[in-house]
Amino acid sequence: MTLAGLWLILLVLARSHGRDEIRNLKGLGGLLVAHLALGLGSVNGMDGGPHGFAVMQFLTRLTGIMVGVGLFNALVLGITLGRFQRAVPTILRSVFGVLAVVIGTIVLLDKQGFDVKSLLPTGAVLTAVVGLALQKTLGNLIAGLSIQVDKSVRVGDWISLDNLYGRVSAIRWRSSTLETNDFEAIIVPNAQLLDARLLVRGRRHGEPSPWRRWVKFRIDFDAAPAEVSRLALDAITREALAGVALDPPPDCLLQSLEEGVAVYALRYYLDDFTRDEATDATVRLRLLYALRRAGYEPALPSSQLKVSEAGAEALQAESAAHRKGRLGAREAALKSMELFSHLEASEIENLARQLKDAPFATGEALCRQGEAADSLYLVVRGRVGVSVAANGAEQEIAQLGPGQFFGEMGLMTGEKRNATVRALGHVDAYRLDKEAFRQLLSARPEVAETLAEALAKRRAGREQSLETLDLAAREHRRVEQRKVLTVRICEFFGLGPSA
Repeated sequence: MTLAGLWLILLVLARSHGRDEIRNLKGLGGLLVAHLALGLGSVNGMDGGPHGFAVMQFLTRLTGIMVGVGLFNALVLGITLGRFQRAVPTILRSVFGVLAVVIGTIVLLDKQGFDVKSLLPTGAVLTAVVGLALQKTLGNLIAGLSIQVDKSVRVGDWISLDNLYGRVSAIRWRSSTLETNDFEAIIVPNAQLLDARLLVRGRRHGEPSPWRRWVKFRIDFDAAPAEVSRLALDAITREALAGVALDPPPDCLLQSLEEGVAVYALRYYLDDFTRDEATDATVRLRLLYALRRAGYEPALPSSQLKVSEAGAEALQAESAAHRKGRLGAREAALKSMELFSHLEASEIENLARQLKDAPFATGEALCRQGEAADSLYLVVRGRVGVSVAANGAEQEIAQLGPGQFFGEMGLMTGEKRNATVRALGHVDAYRLDKEAFRQLLSARPEVAETLAEALAKRRAGREQSLETLDLAAREHRRVEQRKVLTVRICEFFGLGPSA
């Protein structure tokens, strides 16, 4: 019963030491049940005569030795030393267990009256024969012992071996197992691990152990390197990105100049090796969208841009038609907005020419609550979620889709963002900046009052508090807001008071 109580205690303690320790103790539990059953049978004098009783007694003692060795193995060599970061490697624990059981068996046989010494010569010959037959197996065993003793490779390491790449999930007597990101298990003989030149990912003595990754891209010479580097870093550090470590911090280098383009390398560190390709794809996508929002497109080497004269003319014609179509779509989008419905056609066209493409990847924030603002966003494709901070967490209050816009107060008055807007999938949007309005308002200052009227109506439609006011009070509030907004618009754009 003492062994059973100790086994239960160890099973509870082992829950913090991984599945392997629990699996070993559960297997030991089956052996403990057999030991208790054999002991109960021998005590109750099961029918079998003196010879049967001796066999039962021998098996009871043998299983007791096996259970005791297993419990010592788990308690001392596994759990206790593991708490001090001195856990004995699995193979050494297995070797200790086998040797202890063999010695115990010999002692039991000697007490039962067997002449153990007479078996030694035969055992020596048998050992020589088995040694020759199992030469490779013994080599793998010794290699496994060496690997675990010097800890050159540990369970959990991500290694590259020849053309194989995976995480070491187990180091056993004969072989080790690598688990790949393709959900495949590769069985590698230990001797091959010992003899091969291994690359262990994400290991440097005394430092964090992420894995450095590279994303290379080309931009034309006319782009300022400092601006390109800032955009690239902001794309992956502006908000936490799953799989990307912030220690060590990412960086962006101007790596080389070749064939009319500048080659940059965005370097970041991967802290979840199981998502290497997925994280790389997310980083590339966010980098591409960040560059496009800033008006940069990845460049091709000049050698790949040579086309025939006829081909160039056709390309220019196609490009002109494409630009005309895009301009028409942008004008239609602006005309559909009540905010700009009172502007003249030429003014709408000028604003449309200054719209900027603003693509966003899933999960990216178009804007954040509390940020300074001077731009408006119009959703073209996809959906965005509008959230406000509540009790330290974001709470979604609305969703916007194609044709809807937000950020008009930031565009007209510079008012800080009052909500966070995040892409719920891939989103295509237009961004209209403050500078696009400066020329319009400088030429026609009276437009400020028209825009203020539209803003006041839009704000009134959102304020639930107006529901308690009568019609006259609502109108009075709207007029007052229009006056205030007119002044704020003029101040924001550096204009004199509106007429």
